[in-house]
Amino acid sequence: MSNLFQNFFMPWLWPRVVQDDTSVSIRLGRVAHWSFVGLAAIFVIGGLAFSVFADRAHQTSVAALREWKSKPRDITVTFVDGSSHIYRNAPVGVTPEQAEVRAKRDFGQEVTALDGGRNPSDAPFAVPTEPEAAPIGLLIGLFLLLIGRVIRYVLAAE
Repeated sequence: MSNLFQNFFMPWLWPRVVQDDTSVSIRLGRVAHWSFVGLAAIFVIGGLAFSVFADRAHQTSVAALREWKSKPRDITVTFVDGSSHIYRNAPVGVTPEQAEVRAKRDFGQEVTALDGGRNPSDAPFAVPTEPEAAPIGLLIGLFLLLIGRVIRYVLAAE
């Protein structure tokens, strides 16, 4: 395994021959190589960090949405004569039909309007997951690493 690493991977990561002279092209090649290595590290670490934070945001938003859906609500019933009644802390599973039947039974009047106490547009937004950020960051980082290595090979012949 170590021979495979030394013979195949190591030449791409580290030059086999390092030039002793310090001409402009050699220095430029080395600077470009290490600059691209730094950019590659930023993309790899950034992709991983973004994935972690995006997953945390997704989990938090899903928990907030689950809590919003499970809270009891107030249902306002409006009758034909214009009067209204509020059923406080109605259970989550109460349907509009059930609320209407209960209001007819309790007050003996026809129901003209129901307000479920919650507007669906007030629901918290569930942030979607973005698991592809880490592999994309890794691929961009490897590509930049390869470009930096090629630049060093071409300019510095190392």
